[in-house]
Amino acid sequence: CGVDVGHAKGTDDPSVPTKPAIDVGKIDCWTSANPLANLRPMKTANLFAALSVLLITSALAETPEYSATEAAKHIGETATVTDKVERANQAKGGNIFLNMGGKHPNEAFTIFIPTDAAAKFADFKKYEGATVSVTGKITAHGEKPEVTVRSPDEITIKEGSSGKEETPAKTETPTPPPASS
Repeated sequence: CGVDVGHAKGTDDPSVPTKPAIDVGKIDCWTSANPLANLRPMKTANLFAALSVLLITSALAETPEYSATEAAKHIGETATVTDKVERANQAKGGNIFLNMGGKHPNEAFTIFIPTDAAAKFADFKKYEGATVSVTGKITAHGEKPEVTVRSPDEITIKEGSSGKEETPAKTETPTPPPASS
């Protein structure tokens, strides 16, 4: 410990330089008095990284979930809103509105898709009648809560829409008894 790396070892030859052109000083080693002292900067960085991962993970895990009617009480929060889409409509200007908790003008909550993202939602009608979840910052449009989305990946379909055809249940035909001869 405390090795001076600027000196050549194992030679008595005066022609061998004892110092390199650049003196790199001494390498610190573990000390018996405080073996963790040399690790303090590394431990701080590792601790900071671990805490950052923990905070991000817990923030994602603790995103509150509300229904369409509850969302109005949580404007300004980042949350997940889950409810049935009562109406999916595209306005003349191109904006798409997925109304939840009632049909317009009596909707409790809206998933708003702006015109510049509407092309990504060519099949937006598939959401009508479906129970969906959306996560984002709840904002107010007038007195109504909404979350703005720009990608279909931001909307999760929980239960299918009534617009989709359901496969009819199979019915069993009773097997006739064997013919007697």
